[in-house]
Amino acid sequence: GEGLPVLVMQDGQNLFASKGAGSWNVDVAVDSAITLAEVRPFLVVAVPHGPDRFAEYTHTTDSLPGVGAVGGLADAYAAYVVDDVLPAVRRQLRTREGAASTAIGGSSLGGLVSLYVARARPDVFGAALSFSGTMSWGTLGRTNPTIEALYRARAPRGLAIYLDSGGSDGGGCATLTPLVSEQRFDQYCESRAMRDALVTLGWTLGSDLHYAWERDALHDEAAWARRFPSAIRAVFPRR
Repeated sequence: GEGLPVLVMQDGQNLFASKGAGSWNVDVAVDSAITLAEVRPFLVVAVPHGPDRFAEYTHTTDSLPGVGAVGGLADAYAAYVVDDVLPAVRRQLRTREGAASTAIGGSSLGGLVSLYVARARPDVFGAALSFSGTMSWGTLGRTNPTIEALYRARAPRGLAIYLDSGGSDGGGCATLTPLVSEQRFDQYCESRAMRDALVTLGWTLGSDLHYAWERDALHDEAAWARRFPSAIRAVFPRR
């Protein structure tokens, strides 16, 4: 038969079922969705993060309390995924090539870099999934471009996007500083703003843009695991 579509996911060491806490149980969710014919069969490629996660998963530098300046290696990470990871997978497994059959996703900074890599390489990726993506990166301690600003400057048309968060607006998005929002409200305000920006740029909710909000959900693997099945149903629908 023909090859399978591919979903590349960041933070690979947290994705598959294990006895410890902190797993998305992605393997269980995908197997179930395929068995129930909720999605077309596809492969998940889990890419574990290294010690420089904050740098690899960010497109620009920012300043964090107690850490200082960090970030900005997302282009190098994109090259690693495109030039090393995907070719290695395709040498060993039957995969379907082309952007229409290749997606990238992750959570928090992994969601941020997924949106960045898909924008940088629309020739490779046709869909991006961001779970509680760190949309405010660049403005936590500095005034560098956010991912929303990059999309406003150049939007990758044809890209399908899944976007979600937990949290809440805490009584009003406009009053929150980015760092407080990141810590307490799971990027709810920033994710909603990104959704609205994408709509103004030509995306259509329920078609090539899928948005979900789980009220008061925490910024953790358990929350992402709950939302993962609906995300893959949106991105890999049964044809």
